[in-house]
Amino acid sequence: MARTLKHEKYIVQRNTKKGYSFQVYFHYRDCNGKNCIFQNTINGDRYGTPKEALAAACIIRDEALRNIRSGYNLTKKMTVEQCISKIPDL
Repeated sequence: MARTLKHEKYIVQRNTKKGYSFQVYFHYRDCNGKNCIFQNTINGDRYGTPKEALAAACIIRDEALRNIRSGYNLTKKMTVEQCISKIPDL
């Protein structure tokens, strides 16, 4: 079954005069309980068809959700406590 935008959660298509883009956007709580927003925009000009751009947006969304569920920190700023807690994993 082909993917259509109606069935994709957390993905919004943005149309402009120059073309189109897909925005992956959702709220989540990090490991400290702080509310955060994940946002990533996929420019449609980089891909041949809208279907390929939508597939790339789905891959990015799935990877981000997998990282959040596994406890990986998506934010670039880490606290000292988070750095110390990552030492055993490294």
